[in-house]
Amino acid sequence: MSKKKVIVYGIGKFYREMEEKINEMYEVVSKVDRNLNEQERIVSLDEALLKYYDEVIITIENIGVCFEVVAMLIEKYDIPSGKIKLGLNLKESEGEYYLDVSPEGRIILKTNNVSIMSKNIDEFANVRGIFFDNCYNYYLGENSREIVIDIGMNIGGASLYFANKSNVMKVYGFEPFPETFAQAKENFELNDGIKERIESFPYGISDVNEIRQIIYNKNMTCGQSTDVKSNLKARINYKSMNLISENDDIEVNVKVKDIKDILFEIYKLHKQEDIIPESVNFV
Repeated sequence: MSKKKVIVYGIGKFYREMEEKINEMYEVVSKVDRNLNEQERIVSLDEALLKYYDEVIITIENIGVCFEVVAMLIEKYDIPSGKIKLGLNLKESEGEYYLDVSPEGRIILKTNNVSIMSKNIDEFANVRGIFFDNCYNYYLGENSREIVIDIGMNIGGASLYFANKSNVMKVYGFEPFPETFAQAKENFELNDGIKERIESFPYGISDVNEIRQIIYNKNMTCGQSTDVKSNLKARINYKSMNLISENDDIEVNVKVKDIKDILFEIYKLHKQEDIIPESVNFV
């Protein structure tokens, strides 16, 4: 059986570690690296794309750079997402998950029958932390029947994590920012058999019922808060890490509701189950 012909993008330290495995699996027709100069005789991407190839493999270990390269390949060179592969999948230590690319250039993490799309390093790190760092680990017993309240649902990572647990009967997720809520709904749609146990609501949790005006930035999805002071503090941190630009700031109206009313309704529906709040930080 003939090997797939591939263009390798990135020939640094990570590529050198994976080179033997790549050569065993593929026929490399071109190598490209944006950090090398012409004297090093590595072809440009424009030159590489003139050759016949089946896939472009991004052999870069930094996932943040992978997001940038994926966007460039799709937006500038019109390469179909199905032809873009991530070399990180070749690492044996990362066999616990598989990374794919969506048509829009998002990176899809697939693990344990769950698929979640991220559009930047902030979201990806959040999802990876939920599924592999045990940040929400708890145990109530093999026969427990659990209801999880996901306060600050974000792009849906925690809701999917809990809904995939056999003891969890239902997840109630709350996310006030419209764009983030829409991303969560997209992620739920990727997960038939799990999404049915998630009920999501487009508002936040507080001790009052009101509408608030908040500055929203699409690149700090995981740091957004309906509290103005907390939101400002998060923005300072994100700016210090060069993760956001003020050019992406927009002002949005978000709705928050009194937690007393919400908890009352949930407890009324689930008198026999254990209620697990995923977050107790609300304002």
